[in-house]
Amino acid sequence: MSDAPRDRFLASMGAWHAVQPWARVSPRTLSIASVAAVGPLQIALRSRFESRGIRYQLRAAKTRTLEHVAGPDPWATALRLPSDARVGHEVTQALSIDEVPMDCGMCSAQGDLSCTRCGGTGSVGSGKRRDRCPTCRGAGRVRCDQCTGSGGVLGKPSVWARMDEHEALRTLGTDALPLEVVFDLSEHPSPGELLHRQAADQIHDVRGDAGYRGEPILTEDVRTAAEALLRDPGVAVGARVHHQELTVTRTTVLEATLTNGVALYAWGDDPVRVHPKPAATTMLGKLFFFLAR
Repeated sequence: MSDAPRDRFLASMGAWHAVQPWARVSPRTLSIASVAAVGPLQIALRSRFESRGIRYQLRAAKTRTLEHVAGPDPWATALRLPSDARVGHEVTQALSIDEVPMDCGMCSAQGDLSCTRCGGTGSVGSGKRRDRCPTCRGAGRVRCDQCTGSGGVLGKPSVWARMDEHEALRTLGTDALPLEVVFDLSEHPSPGELLHRQAADQIHDVRGDAGYRGEPILTEDVRTAAEALLRDPGVAVGARVHHQELTVTRTTVLEATLTNGVALYAWGDDPVRVHPKPAATTMLGKLFFFLAR
């Protein structure tokens, strides 16, 4: 099948016409003035990156340490992920350093918690009959089990490293499309046609003035959107990027303008829709009648 927009549109119309018993007009009899590819562009930046952090094995401290003590730097540890680590792969290593004093997160360093049995009221029952809560003995609060009432804990640190992945997206060119086309594409996304691809350990700038097939697709708005993704790829703060891939894809949407000004759109697996130009809902039924007569 030819790549020319007109031939592709007629092929889509033909496929639709073959399964519509009421569509008695052959698509090739339509008086088509022009056919153009008007599908939106999707700019995607996929980043594979290493995240690190510290986990603590906690135990109660005898007293709460008021002085802030900084925890270890996870990136200062000689911990390596395998070179072929898949997304989600994680390694951990216990650190041979002293326990880190910190506030108890369970009770916010208060040493006690609101009693869950009485809701902090100190009494249980219903109506006029109220009895002292047997759990908190009327106090409304109970001792925190994690810090045993001190408000502080000691944490034995371990560093973890995990391979993660994130895809940041920008879409251009939906404003000029009919709403039913945009809604259908959002519910039934199409793989589209790859126009540009760029990959590196870390992409610092958008390169190339031509697309995947030599098409000049890196227009100013595309370049601006791509550069915005590179500045903010959506990876975790402090993460170490291992690989990035930038792609520009055009979703296949063909617009055929007939000599009478009517616009027809073809896209997706169920390829043909009709839409008046300019938009007017009262015209929609007439267009179906036009195609079926």
